[in-house]
Amino acid sequence: MVECLFLKDKALYNSAIFSSHKSLLVGRVFKEGKHYNGLLIDEDKKVGIIVEGGEDISLYSVRECKDKYVAVGHKGRRTFVIFYRRDSGDVLALIGPEGILWQTDCALAVGGYEKNGWQLLLLDMRTNRALTFSSGENMYAYSFKKTLKGYVVVGRVGWEGNYDGFVLWLDRNLKPLKTLRTNWGGNDYLRYTDGRWAVGRIEMKEDSEGLLIDLKSLKAFAYRRQGFDYFRYIHPTKNLIMGEAEDEDTVRKALVVYGHKGQLIGDGFSAIRFYDAKSKRAYGYMYMGKFAYAIRIKKPFGNTFFYNIQALRFRWRDYKLLPTKGSIGFEPIRISSFNVFYEWKDCEAIKGLKNFEED
Repeated sequence: MVECLFLKDKALYNSAIFSSHKSLLVGRVFKEGKHYNGLLIDEDKKVGIIVEGGEDISLYSVRECKDKYVAVGHKGRRTFVIFYRRDSGDVLALIGPEGILWQTDCALAVGGYEKNGWQLLLLDMRTNRALTFSSGENMYAYSFKKTLKGYVVVGRVGWEGNYDGFVLWLDRNLKPLKTLRTNWGGNDYLRYTDGRWAVGRIEMKEDSEGLLIDLKSLKAFAYRRQGFDYFRYIHPTKNLIMGEAEDEDTVRKALVVYGHKGQLIGDGFSAIRFYDAKSKRAYGYMYMGKFAYAIRIKKPFGNTFFYNIQALRFRWRDYKLLPTKGSIGFEPIRISSFNVFYEWKDCEAIKGLKNFEED
């Protein structure tokens, strides 16, 4: 079943969920006549929290850290961190340099610093200070995972139209140990890693294919078929990949992949951005008519197709990162927030509706 998030506020629409952790969901929602606002859905308290800041706000990752939740993303053109305390409902925030943060845990957040192009940004959550590294090209990180020795980080590096996926190993003090790039002829990105695998997309003969890399052996595989494919999440123990892909009418749909098989989900333009293994629910968004709704998928279903899985021969290339002098601090910023009630409804039941109607 595909369920849509229905906010009980007529001025809020075009919502999306980008991440979740322990029943807290984060994303964004548009407020009529204003901007995109940060969106938190507290499933335990059954309340939505709207974070306002006078500029577009999106939250892409969230993690429970002791007595609070930490979420990261951007506010306008600047990096952004919020802290949510479930017991009190308080929301505090930090603002950083120009750029974006894509993922966090309780010790680290990764993304990009925008200054004369893009540089890699690593935010130490213990000190609220960020380190930046230059590769001589545009570079930013999408995802990371803690390892026994430090962290493994993935993302993209290169120039517009010719990006390479990269894999970076850090020690526990965030010092780069080794960096490899795919050195592919066209665009490819690494969008998510669980520490063992990395997934993303790769361009082959002007088509975007799903990309899977074994980080231990560096063996790479393209999931090929006609049409656009983009992998955004992998759950290795279930042999499960999620993301988005085009249907036969070139409409991009939410994608679920089991082994060689793929399924497309949703009526209009849609995507899965995250999968919560504990609740066995996928989250993302779907457009119905002119409006977008955050979605959760309890049980994948849809039209099944088959991939031709092809081994790739990347000429992995080693390169060094140059640290930018000093570190960059994140400072407290005043923001406002308000609560809204919400409901998950079968998307079929609300097709064509814009506003919530009382039952």
